[in-house]
Amino acid sequence: MERDESGEALDTFRSYAQAFQSLDANAAARHFHEPARLITPYQVAALRTVADVEQAYARIMADLPAQGYAGTEFFSLCSAAAKCYSWTAPCRTATS
Repeated sequence: MERDESGEALDTFRSYAQAFQSLDANAAARHFHEPARLITPYQVAALRTVADVEQAYARIMADLPAQGYAGTEFFSLCSAAAKCYSWTAPCRTATS
């Protein structure tokens, strides 16, 4: 049986996105290999361990609720096998 690597990649990405939307730094960090690189609008950081990734994400995620973060949407996320997922681009809460 042929392995559907593109479907597996999408499942992994979906798991990461769910961890991020839950603002769970530990769960998001588990999706990284060591060493990792974190690229934000403000910096590029080399992170040696998964624990470093978790700390960086915890700092980022701590600010998101105050900024009105309510989730991230991805549209038409499909694998080569035509598995498509509907996702909830950053969303703001109704009060933002």
